[in-house]
Amino acid sequence: MSSYKDEFRRLQDEIANINQSYFELEKQRLDPKKIISKLLRYKNLTELTSPILNDLIYRIEVHQGDKSKNGSEVKEQQIDIYLKGAENVNIANKDFIKK
Repeated sequence: MSSYKDEFRRLQDEIANINQSYFELEKQRLDPKKIISKLLRYKNLTELTSPILNDLIYRIEVHQGDKSKNGSEVKEQQIDIYLKGAENVNIANKDFIKK
């Protein structure tokens, strides 16, 4: 019976350590100060390079395009850009882009 209790305590400690590590990683990943400081480094860009994109972006999702319903040849296409250290940030919507 003692070995069961010891194993149970060991597993509880291991779970607590994993949860703490996960919490610390999430806190670092979503730190607004880090995101802002990283973006400020690139505020006066004259050229967008691969290393800059790799530093800022961890995923881009390009959705299938849809032809406009009004019969024009304009295709609407959703593109989601995921910044490192931030959730999916919606920086523009369709109404804003048309202006």
